[in-house]
Amino acid sequence: MTQTAHVTIISVFALMLLRPARAGDLARIYVYVQLETPARSWFPVSCDGAVVAEIKRGRFFAIDVAPGRHMLTEEKGVPTFVDARSGQESFVRLNWHFEVGKPAIPVWQVVQPSTARNDMICLTYIDAGKAVSRLVPKRDPRGPPRLTRRHETNDE
Repeated sequence: MTQTAHVTIISVFALMLLRPARAGDLARIYVYVQLETPARSWFPVSCDGAVVAEIKRGRFFAIDVAPGRHMLTEEKGVPTFVDARSGQESFVRLNWHFEVGKPAIPVWQVVQPSTARNDMICLTYIDAGKAVSRLVPKRDPRGPPRLTRRHETNDE
């Protein structure tokens, strides 16, 4: 074999080791801000120290991350940690801590999936331009809701 062939084989092997995670290897974290909140303006949200998107009240977005522990924060708020598991969804909601005579402090909180899905029914996915990172899909990854007819039940 020539030196070029060796370099090619080594390069291909190295690229295989560095391959990006497959969709099944990733975890998804939904981040949302309810409608009734002081967050009226767009503000940046960071995951593991890097800004991934901007959000405001009544909006949500998803982050596709490698499994493991991730920190979500906003520059003036109290961060939270999410233990993301491969192929699973986690949910983080922005809450607020209020004290008399002091400005509200944003506090991120991990929320149970059933509570979060109920909270998110009337929320809107962020505009594509507000997704700063490639980890954040430009469109709602959940797809359109399934519509039912009056005679259909959820059991069918």
